[in-house]
Amino acid sequence: MLLDGPAENRTPDLLSVKEASYHSTTGPPSNLKLVNIILNISYLFYIDHMKFYTGNGDKGTTNLIDYGNVPKDDPLLAAIGSVDELNSSIGIALFYIHDEKVRKELDNIQNDLFILGADLASTLTKNKVKSFGPEPIKRLEKEIDDLAEVVGELRKFVLPRGGEGAVHLHLSRAIARKAERDIVSASRKYKINSEIIRYINRLSSYLFVAALYLNKIEGLEESHPSY
Repeated sequence: MLLDGPAENRTPDLLSVKEASYHSTTGPPSNLKLVNIILNISYLFYIDHMKFYTGNGDKGTTNLIDYGNVPKDDPLLAAIGSVDELNSSIGIALFYIHDEKVRKELDNIQNDLFILGADLASTLTKNKVKSFGPEPIKRLEKEIDDLAEVVGELRKFVLPRGGEGAVHLHLSRAIARKAERDIVSASRKYKINSEIIRYINRLSSYLFVAALYLNKIEGLEESHPSY
């Protein structure tokens, strides 16, 4: 988790607090539920009184929990920023896509990317969040196979064109490739969870076939390079 403020302005690590509460509670499950409710209310109260700016990042650094200030052009922060850019582009794509199968998977992907970003952000921290695992990759591969049955065999390169939903997925695919390059670059300096690189690589494949799928079901023919 990234923070741009001193300790007194930092957002509490709710997950860690919940986990600590779980391990320290010996009462029945109902007590755990009560603890979680109280913690959630406390967190919402904190957010309600939190400023949207602090000015603590004005010198070109950001604060990483348990690590201190890191330059904003650090490879790790560049990778985190690219993942954020990717997630935002998928949010735009969702606005233009009406197919429920693709919409459902894009919703899954946006949540995946949020967890993946937290994993990246905790790379240098003492309190590492739960690592991003292989399950989302398996889910993506199944979705790719399902869509590929509709798309059929691809024998030529295609230009990134088509309907509104498809063109936005093509853009997200290009951003996913950029995020992958930035994560690989960060991995030369930091120990990055290998499942993150595998997921981003598979995600670009999904976004590509999903764009072809949308064009297919909308009756739009693919355009090919003229060389």
